Amino acid sequence: MTGLIGFATASVVGGAATSFDMLVAARVAQGLFAALLAPAAPRCSA
Repeated sequence: MTGLIGFATASVVGGAATSFDMLVAARVAQGLFAALLAPAAPRCSA
């Protein structure tokens, strides 16, 4: 749930960004929170 809320918040901040630095920071935050949303890679079993 943290990943979803964080990603949504970062998306809103990115959409309302008034400077390039703010946009970049929001996109970095989106990437970090998106990593929380993605499931861990399944373990390879031979």
